[in-house]
Amino acid sequence: MLYSAETFTLYRRHINRLSTVQLRHLRTIMGISWKDKVTNVEVLNRANMPSIESILAQIQLRWTGHVIRMPEERIPKTLLYSELSLGKRTRGRPLLRYKDVVKRTIRAADMPADWECLAKDRPAWRRLVQQGAGRIQVSWAQSQEERRARTHARAEGRPLQASSDKMA
Repeated sequence: MLYSAETFTLYRRHINRLSTVQLRHLRTIMGISWKDKVTNVEVLNRANMPSIESILAQIQLRWTGHVIRMPEERIPKTLLYSELSLGKRTRGRPLLRYKDVVKRTIRAADMPADWECLAKDRPAWRRLVQQGAGRIQVSWAQSQEERRARTHARAEGRPLQASSDKMA
C-alpha cells in the first residue's frame, strides 16, 4: 500500500483514505467489530502501530535526508532544489509539489529551522525523524479525540466547549 511512498505528493484526502484502509484492515485482522465501539486510537494502540500519517511522515523525511546527503549532480537532489524557468501553470490553485509536502511535514513534526544542516549527519537525522514522527502521532491522536468529542457533543445537542475552556 505504501510502495514508493517516499515520493508521494499527498493531499489530506489521500491521507484520510489511506488511514481508513489501514484501520479497516486492522479491525478485520484483530476481529474488532464496529459494534464493539473501539476508537481508531485504541485500535492502533492494541496493534502497537503508528498512524498512517506518522508512517508517511517518517518515510518521506528519511528520504529527504537521503536526498540532501546526495552529491549535487544527482538527479533527485537537482529536482528537489530546482524551479521551472519556463512554462505556464493553469488557472486556479497550483498543485502540491513534493517540496510543499516536505515543508508541511517538517512543520507538523516541529523540526528546527536548520533541518537541512542536521540532515547531513545521518544518525542525528534519524533520531530527529523518529522524534518528529512521534510528535505527529501524538497530534494525530489528539485530533482524533477532539473530533470524537465534537461528534458526541453534537449528537447530544450540547454546545462544545472551546479547547481553552477545557484546559482551565
